[in-house]
Amino acid sequence: DREESKIPITTVVGLAMALATLWLVREPLLSSRPEVEPAIGREAELIQARLWQDPIEAAESHQQSDRTEQPRHNHSFSSIHFESREDPGVHIGVLIIITEGSPYAENHEKRLRDRYAALSALGVACLVPADEEHIGYFEVGQSLVPFEWYKARKTRQCHQDKDHKQHYDRVLLVWATDDSLGERPLNRLNEISGLLASQYWADVCGGRHSVECMAKLEFKIIGPPSSSMLRVMLQNARDQAAPKWWPNIGSLEGPTSFKIALYSPWATASPELLLQGIDSNGQANTHRCEGGQSCRKNLAAQLANAGVVLEHTVEGDEEMSLALVGELGRRQVKIGEDPIALIGEWDTFYGRALPIVFRAAACVVASENITDELNKVESMDEGAERNRRDAVLYKRFRECKSISRAIRSQIEHPERWDALEMRISRYSYLRGLDGLTPGASKKSGEAENDKKSGRSNSNDKKHQDKTFEGLERPDGESQLDYLRRLVARMKQDADEASGSIGKPPKAIGVLGSDVYDTLLILRAVREEFPNAIFFTTDLDARFFQERESKWARNLVVASPFGLNLHSGIQHDIPPFRNSYQTSGFFTMLRALGHIRSVRSSTPSTMVCPETGFESMELLF
Repeated sequence: DREESKIPITTVVGLAMALATLWLVREPLLSSRPEVEPAIGREAELIQARLWQDPIEAAESHQQSDRTEQPRHNHSFSSIHFESREDPGVHIGVLIIITEGSPYAENHEKRLRDRYAALSALGVACLVPADEEHIGYFEVGQSLVPFEWYKARKTRQCHQDKDHKQHYDRVLLVWATDDSLGERPLNRLNEISGLLASQYWADVCGGRHSVECMAKLEFKIIGPPSSSMLRVMLQNARDQAAPKWWPNIGSLEGPTSFKIALYSPWATASPELLLQGIDSNGQANTHRCEGGQSCRKNLAAQLANAGVVLEHTVEGDEEMSLALVGELGRRQVKIGEDPIALIGEWDTFYGRALPIVFRAAACVVASENITDELNKVESMDEGAERNRRDAVLYKRFRECKSISRAIRSQIEHPERWDALEMRISRYSYLRGLDGLTPGASKKSGEAENDKKSGRSNSNDKKHQDKTFEGLERPDGESQLDYLRRLVARMKQDADEASGSIGKPPKAIGVLGSDVYDTLLILRAVREEFPNAIFFTTDLDARFFQERESKWARNLVVASPFGLNLHSGIQHDIPPFRNSYQTSGFFTMLRALGHIRSVRSSTPSTMVCPETGFESMELLF
């Protein structure tokens, strides 16, 4: 007889499952690199900063330490060093990138992503850092403006065609923040470019024909970082004190002397809403654009008054909304019949504008589905008898012939819009639902260390009670309790809706600019509406994190770009963290003259399209 095993079979199975779990779960990537204190650069005007660091944070940290030094280091324009006297044929491009300046976590991450995208584009365009471990900065008033130099790569040629003159031998990357530019950003940008041009003339053009020398220098702007700031720029452009000329003697791309190109990779708000309330005198507008290309041309014309040539490099909210509505239709959501809920931030222009554009796009699509018989009622007398449903469909047909008209109907005639019965409800919140402020995590960690060591501070109430229940208490800076009550109201509204007792929203859209908020909302709302189709805009790699998969699964995302472009453009650069970073990378390549693009005559209607452009011509 075989001797029976003394180990129970259940124990063997349990051990096998435990070993399998350890084998299947990926260990996190942890670096063994020790932390060190930041150091001052080798030269007095340089600061230590790796290529992946936040340039604004690095400059501000250096300034704090610099205040203790006697005498202070030189951070004037003279520290930029336009060293080209020995080669008067060198083409220099000055790219001023406008990024976000707020100290919050999402703004810090935005700056990291912007710099990574910009530097990746420079690398693809065969430009390498002149100093890969240091950057400089100069001061304009109370603002810090970091800068870094890049030079043409010697071991690789991107532009072998002799006729192609759109590349630069050297690039000066200048970082400006939205808050440092103030209420008149164009004036401040004009001041910065003018001072840089003066320094260039002093360093390079002294003793030479100034016009020919200055023609080798070209300024371009990348930005703004938000639709809110683009609207501020539009208002600034209509100001009598707005700049009329820029220090571009002769653009490398054509006859744009004394003008400056503004490449916009991040502002996606509808031109119709951006122009709302602004006319040629900056007052309430008395004329309308007719939507589509008409509004885009009007937008460009407004900025042209200040010598700014607008180059849109990203599809706008109108195209993304149409893509979302089309995808919802393919998922059996009956637009105009099934209830849809929109949850958006109301403290930004983008957050207020996007739900308006989405509802307009939904109404346009619903009106296109009207039958041929109902189209005939357009010629009927307004007082003719018709059943209630046909009356509603007729109103939609009349009010939603275009997105522009549907937008104006919501703003100027809200009572007429309500009569359309689109069944799209709207809910709002404030950005930063978690209530975290700069330094909060550090204080929380200190409080945790005090707790472990037996020390406590009864006066520090802000970082006490970080339990699950404490985070959702109806007091303090955290807004999670508002989110819970918002969800409860959504359920109540669904139950009380006329003719749809107990019928929840068929689709729920989370339309905001902060992905941390989006993930929190998905988590809270999905628990109560597990069968709804959830959708949002702007693809982010955080949606793919394992810990978020329960809430972000099957999320429909409409985005002008994916996380990477065609390999012929992206080359060896890894996929980016979100679609805006991809847009920034693509825009930098445009500004560097590395690629040209031809905009499609019809907008893309794909969800998560790789790019909003139909064709691209590679110039390398």
